[in-house]
Amino acid sequence: MRRELTKLNSQVWNCEHAFSNLCPKRWSDLTPTNNPGIRFCAACSKDVTYCTTPEEFVQLGNAGQCVAVPDQHTPDSLERMLMGKPSANAMRHYRTRQQRTANWWHDVIQLAPKFGAESLAEISRLSRMQLLGKQGLSDDHREYLIKLKDAISEGPETLYRHVRIKSNGKRENQQNIFRMLRYYFDLTYRECKELAELVDASDMK
Repeated sequence: MRRELTKLNSQVWNCEHAFSNLCPKRWSDLTPTNNPGIRFCAACSKDVTYCTTPEEFVQLGNAGQCVAVPDQHTPDSLERMLMGKPSANAMRHYRTRQQRTANWWHDVIQLAPKFGAESLAEISRLSRMQLLGKQGLSDDHREYLIKLKDAISEGPETLYRHVRIKSNGKRENQQNIFRMLRYYFDLTYRECKELAELVDASDMK
């Protein structure tokens, strides 16, 4: 029985029918052509190019072409779990594939594609979790670092709100928060204090 096709396990991208019932979404379901790297999709009457590198995927996708990713790099492997009691060898193989897929999509996202924004946002989150896993971090710690990075990218107010309350519900030491604000945003102590007072007052309204 074939697994349900979703935005994370589809090989076909940049197609107006890509996530409707019309599109087969799998390279193996497309019609071969004289070019082994191009297949024809009968659902949308368009050629689909098989991309072996992130650069090719983004370049052709940005040009408006339908593109397909290698089956071993469909991003669903980033969140898939092995069930039962897999052998140590199976676990190593599985983990290696996850890391390679995370690296592939990390390179894609660094190239800033102009298509598939919603799916790429989720893939970015999953990829970062896998890449952080190389450091031997727990899932909870990886998730914390990802959320922290997202908060930093949104600016000092978001970071302040993010770290203001600890996971145990207690308030974080203000000096620790100010150190983070000064480190990531080069704020003065006075600017940190004014920011804290402004955000706290706003949140109390």
